[in-house]
Amino acid sequence: MACKDCKDHATPEQILELIQRHHDRLEEEYTRRLEGAVAEIRRLTETLVATNETRPAGTRLH
Repeated sequence: MACKDCKDHATPEQILELIQRHHDRLEEEYTRRLEGAVAEIRRLTETLVATNETRPAGTRLH
């Protein structure tokens, strides 16, 4: 199989390795983004809980 960019010939094993490395990079990036989103949700939840604890029950926010 020929690579369009370099006109090099890659074996099926080399192609599989390239696909696996690309998959691993994507997985790392999405995991990092997901962990960041979870941390932000936790921070916002803690802020909301703290706000509710200091506000008398039944008090309107706006």
